[in-house]
Amino acid sequence: MAAWWSWGERPARVQAEASRILTDLERTWGPLPSNVDVRVALPRSQPEVVQQLREAVGAVSVHDEAEARMRHAIGQSYPELLDARRGTLRHAPLAVVMPTLGEHITATLKAVRPLGLAVLPYGGGTSVTGGVAGPDDPYIVLSLRGMRALRRVDRASLVATVDAGMNGTELEAALAKEGVTLGHYPQSFERSTVGGWVATRSVGQFSTGVGSIAELVAGLRAISPTGDIVLPAQPAASEGIDLEGAEVIRALLQEGVAPELVRLSDDVESAMLGVPSGALLLIGAEGTANDVASMAERVSAVIGTRASPLDAPLAARWYETRFDAPFLRDALIERDVIADSLETAALWSDLMELYVKTRGAIARALDPGGRTIVLCHVSHAYATGASLYFTFLAPGGDDALARWTAAKRAALDAIVANGGVVSHHHGVGRDHREWLAKRYGNATRIVDAIAAAFDPTRMLAANRAGPVRTMPAAAR
Repeated sequence: MAAWWSWGERPARVQAEASRILTDLERTWGPLPSNVDVRVALPRSQPEVVQQLREAVGAVSVHDEAEARMRHAIGQSYPELLDARRGTLRHAPLAVVMPTLGEHITATLKAVRPLGLAVLPYGGGTSVTGGVAGPDDPYIVLSLRGMRALRRVDRASLVATVDAGMNGTELEAALAKEGVTLGHYPQSFERSTVGGWVATRSVGQFSTGVGSIAELVAGLRAISPTGDIVLPAQPAASEGIDLEGAEVIRALLQEGVAPELVRLSDDVESAMLGVPSGALLLIGAEGTANDVASMAERVSAVIGTRASPLDAPLAARWYETRFDAPFLRDALIERDVIADSLETAALWSDLMELYVKTRGAIARALDPGGRTIVLCHVSHAYATGASLYFTFLAPGGDDALARWTAAKRAALDAIVANGGVVSHHHGVGRDHREWLAKRYGNATRIVDAIAAAFDPTRMLAANRAGPVRTMPAAAR
């Protein structure tokens, strides 16, 4: 049975792959600790708060049992998973409110305001940057998983009205019954929610052709402590405001050739995927047989002799296992392996320097003994630049969190110093907020002003991006 904090039950292929990787790591690093189940101690709840919430939104929507509080106490950042594995949760909500209607959200915010509690919105709990980590002060969780309906499909406009709590699997299943698709496939697709996608400006695996979630959102309704924010659905407008949270690839996009999928792995990641030398480039197209054939012809014309074709099963294997990484990460963390990722993006002219500097910063800080493994791939590309997605592994130990913190700080320092963005698609969260101010300076005042207008007491933003608090240095 999967651990309570994990991504879920692992497919057999993931378990086999995890065993292979762990065997290889033990051959290099030595024996790794066995997985041990631990009991979790939760902070005490407050019955009077729970009662007031039940009076406001109904008893069926308010949960204060240990399991609900525990499962909504963490996201998927490495420090949170490490705490959960060790049974030392730093924060837990007093209660979890799971509304089924927008009116329930409004009632919850109204009930909480005089209590002085923070409210933490929670979707699929997939943030890897501390986006759903609890604040230091008492708080409740507002889980949107009770709101997961496809409300309407406008086939003439190709616009769907969707609840924020639907995850990717639920959304695509509902849309398929209507004969349509959104086509947004982040790696967290099976658990992350529509609301989370919008809040973090998510980018899916087929973004080169389909676009990011920001390009797929026609309008939205958000609920704040001071009232609703409604941005009507529209194809385009010049009025109003916008509040929505490698050489071969460059040649393709700058020639106007944009297949739906473009993914380039560096030599280390390529070797782990079964390519003994060089960098693996995967290109995918969707549409009719004629569409795909036409795209393949255009891609071949641009690539020419710059790449050599590989067997099709390699691409098929990637497609089949493309959502497996979170399960695999759980298996490694269970055996005390530091396993995490971070991403950025930059102009083409800055990309190689950014790759080299960030990769080196992670490796040096995470394990000075040279046992760190750093992989990288490009999965989202534009005519002007591309993203870099780093994955890193190292032996754990008692100082694992301190070394992870040092590596994260070193990587973000390198990213900001070399023209990279603080986040391309994971969101800023609590972990990266310090570097947001370093990158944008006084421009962050605009965000603070908007937040102050709609959430003057920071009820919905406690411990989140801006105003900035500093991530503790590894030595502290």
